[in-house]
Amino acid sequence: MGRRIFWSQTLAAAAEKVCEVLLAAHSSMLSQERQPSLALLVRGLAVRSAPTPLLCMVVRWIFWLRGGILSSTPESVFRRMIDLMLAKDMNAVADLWAHDGTAEFPFAVGSSPRVLCGREEVRAYLAHYPELMDMKEMAALTVWPTDRTDTVVVEWTATGSTVANSQPYSLDYIVVLTVRDGLIALFRDYWSPLSAAAAAGSLPGLIASLERENT
Repeated sequence: MGRRIFWSQTLAAAAEKVCEVLLAAHSSMLSQERQPSLALLVRGLAVRSAPTPLLCMVVRWIFWLRGGILSSTPESVFRRMIDLMLAKDMNAVADLWAHDGTAEFPFAVGSSPRVLCGREEVRAYLAHYPELMDMKEMAALTVWPTDRTDTVVVEWTATGSTVANSQPYSLDYIVVLTVRDGLIALFRDYWSPLSAAAAAGSLPGLIASLERENT
């Protein structure tokens, strides 16, 4: 009996460490509902379970984790991004990008960047978004597959209100999204700068900057 408890506790401690590392590496890609308390789960079974059932439980959990994260589809990553944007967690949104992932905005004008290179540029770009736009809902979503399993085209609509004047807005987007190893490698966003500026109450400033560029 003592040996069984020893091996159960040893396996529990090892499994807990493995799961802690996995969660630390991928926590931004898991919703709160999918983050079980591993310490309670594993330790609670350690004394009562034989090593083999406990090991099977841990293996099943790790395979569930791999299915939820490491095999993430472009659509699931996009939906996770929207959930995080609705939660105003811009750091977690940026963490969805690969270290060398890019964000492209082909229709950007004025001082808006056309390309962001790397996760940290994306993070800096998103940092002040909640101070400008209060996104409240993803009102529509259509995901179109391509001939590449790592790439989809997403049509979606965001609704909410501007922070400056509390005016409601509805903005349509088309995104080409490429995901590799569960992280965003390419996010090409075809958005309307005029519609976005009008929603944010900054349309006069955008028009003025365009006029300066053309003089």
